[in-house]
Amino acid sequence: AVGGVAYANYAATQEVKKVVDKQISALSIQSGVEIKYSDISASIFDSSMQLSEITVSNSLSNEPVATIDSIDVSGYEVDAVPPHTGFVMKNFRFSDEFLAQ
Repeated sequence: AVGGVAYANYAATQEVKKVVDKQISALSIQSGVEIKYSDISASIFDSSMQLSEITVSNSLSNEPVATIDSIDVSGYEVDAVPPHTGFVMKNFRFSDEFLAQ
């Protein structure tokens, strides 16, 4: 049973990654920033996901804008916008370069 749960979470993470990558790509095009993350995970038990080590930079100059240690999203659904989605950002920091502008 544990192997089945682990595989289900792995499959959910892969599906969430596809959707998140599309959303980030669209946001990057619209806003002129490049958003990258080092890891993503999803849990089928509580409909949650987490992005880790996020960096935001200016897509033209490649200058760093901000970093975020992690974003935890609860109530996440791949194919819908549920009424009770919440998120918590941990350690959002503007870069020194951005603050100096």
